[in-house]
Amino acid sequence: AAQRTALPEAPAACIPILQKDVFCFFQRCGILMPEINAEAIAMNEFAQKEYERWLAHADGEILEELKRIQNDPAEIEAHFGHKQTFGTGGIRSVMGVGIANLNTYTVRQTARGLAAYLAGEPGEKRCAIGYDCRHNSRRFAEICAAALAESGIHVHLYDRLCPTPMLSYAVRHLHCSAGIVISASHNTQE
Repeated sequence: AAQRTALPEAPAACIPILQKDVFCFFQRCGILMPEINAEAIAMNEFAQKEYERWLAHADGEILEELKRIQNDPAEIEAHFGHKQTFGTGGIRSVMGVGIANLNTYTVRQTARGLAAYLAGEPGEKRCAIGYDCRHNSRRFAEICAAALAESGIHVHLYDRLCPTPMLSYAVRHLHCSAGIVISASHNTQE
C-alpha cells in the first residue's frame, strides 16, 4: 500500500508569487480562473514603480498603451517586471512599452551601456552599426548611433540594409571596438 507523506508547506512569503505565476500561466493559456482575483495578486513593487514612472512622462502612443494596461497587473508585470538581459545572441524581446521590451528607451539605454563599457577600454573607440529591413531596425540603429556619438564614440552607420556578415566585415576592416546589428531575423513577428 502506498504511504502518504505530508509535503512541506510553502513559506507565507512565497504564496503571492506562486499564485501570480499560476494565474499568469492559465491566463496566457486562455483558461479563466474566477477563484483567483487578478487584483488581489501581489504585484512586483519594482514593476509598479517603473510603470508609474513611465506613466508620468508618457505621451502619444506610449501613453495610450500604458492606459490600456492600467488595470491589468499581469500586463504591467509583463512589461515592467524585469529588465532585458544580454545573452549570447544579444538582446531578444518583443517591441512594446516598458523596460522588458524593445523600444526607443531600452535601445538607447543599451547603447549607452555599450558606450560606458567602451570608455573603460584602451584605444580609439569606434563602432559599426548595421540594420535589416524589419520594423524599426533603421530607427533603432540611428538611436544607437546618436547615443554612442554623444559619448564620444566614432560611429560608422550603414546607409542601407546590412546583413550581419557585412557588419562583421566592417568591424574588422574599420578597426572598430564594437559592432551592433539591429535585426529580428530569428524572432517572431512581434
